[in-house]
Amino acid sequence: MPPKKQKEGPLMSYFAVRREVKPIVKKPKVAVQKLGPEVTVKSSKSLNEEERVNCDNDALPFLDEHHPSIVQFTKKYQIGMKRIGGSKLSPAETVLVWFDGWYSDLKYGPGVGMLRVDRWERAQMLGLDPPQIVKTILETKQGVGLYRIREHCMTALVYGN
Repeated sequence: MPPKKQKEGPLMSYFAVRREVKPIVKKPKVAVQKLGPEVTVKSSKSLNEEERVNCDNDALPFLDEHHPSIVQFTKKYQIGMKRIGGSKLSPAETVLVWFDGWYSDLKYGPGVGMLRVDRWERAQMLGLDPPQIVKTILETKQGVGLYRIREHCMTALVYGN
């Protein structure tokens, strides 16, 4: 016996499967800026609006992810170092994820799709007093070169980078 044909009506058309699905979030146009032989920085700003100075990669300090001041910051704010999935973060990455708003309130504003340095500078400009240790971590070789340190932790999930 064939299945019964459903009646058309406003309720059925509401629950009907839509054929065309449009993405909710548009991927921003990304400008790429070379900072060194192997380091590039992606930014949603155009290169003309970019206010960053081209710096020599050798002039930047090296990030010690287990520096005592970073570990002290994680203990002061009681920031956990284990993710739910089980992968362990370094203390520096834990501080940056905390800055992204996972362990604290979002008092520094939204940050998905923008560089953490830009978010820190915006919070400083608005007088929100972001922690200086975040700026110190971001102004290192790894802070400029590594995507996981430079970008918000949810940017890769939202934009698919």
